[in-house]
Amino acid sequence: MKVLAVLLVAVVVCCGGRINSSSDCGSKFTEIARKCYSFIYNEENWEDARKMCQNEKAELASVVTMEQYYGLLKHINSTTPIQYWISGRKKSERWAWTPSGMPMERMWWGMIPETSSDLCAYLCSNTEKYWEAPCTSKHRFICQKNLKY
Repeated sequence: MKVLAVLLVAVVVCCGGRINSSSDCGSKFTEIARKCYSFIYNEENWEDARKMCQNEKAELASVVTMEQYYGLLKHINSTTPIQYWISGRKKSERWAWTPSGMPMERMWWGMIPETSSDLCAYLCSNTEKYWEAPCTSKHRFICQKNLKY
């Protein structure tokens, strides 16, 4: 017990007195890679999924770092492996993360994405890749928001 108390004090001293906990993300969200994520198991089309995230003051997840990518896959595969909508959508013949407009990295795609219109991206935990589907398809989805400080 004494060792644990010393380690806890060391963490508080070294890290500016802040220890991240579930309260930093709220009760419906889990912290992964310094972001807060909620994994919604209801299947919705992409637009309805996006609206549901926005109702929680969040967005569909944008996976832009390796830490996020591997952190999400680890969490999904340890809980409910399946396909989840993310914020990637094809606009004007290019794939981008919807909230920011940043291009999606090709290295995590399961194949070269199509150029036809009205396609959205989902993350498949089994293949550990992004795939495309018509935005009207129904999948579970991941909402993302920033940590509260």
